[in-house]
Amino acid sequence: PKTDHTEEGDITKLYDTPMHKVWKEMESLVDKGLVKSIGLSNCNAMMLLDLWSYARIKPVMNQIELHPYFQQRDLVAFHRKLGLDVTAYAPLGSFGYEGKSERLKKLNLLKE
Repeated sequence: PKTDHTEEGDITKLYDTPMHKVWKEMESLVDKGLVKSIGLSNCNAMMLLDLWSYARIKPVMNQIELHPYFQQRDLVAFHRKLGLDVTAYAPLGSFGYEGKSERLKKLNLLKE
């Protein structure tokens, strides 16, 4: 038996749903009083500009990978211009991520 509450078709449907439809549903959660605010994760500047073009309720937060080895200063500055806060994902580095560059694989913030 499955331990989660989603069927495989539900997951596929989720990934096939355009962001503007997902965002509209998120806004409805605020309207219903079920959540106080809504946010994002891993959105780059282009994704944020797209969202700003149709969002009735703007996000309050975007969680992005952010640590001393990956500071994303331009993206953080862009968030500030939008009045959007940033939450750091992997603030001590993403040590377990296999897809990172060879240069970053050699760095270890905790050892430094």
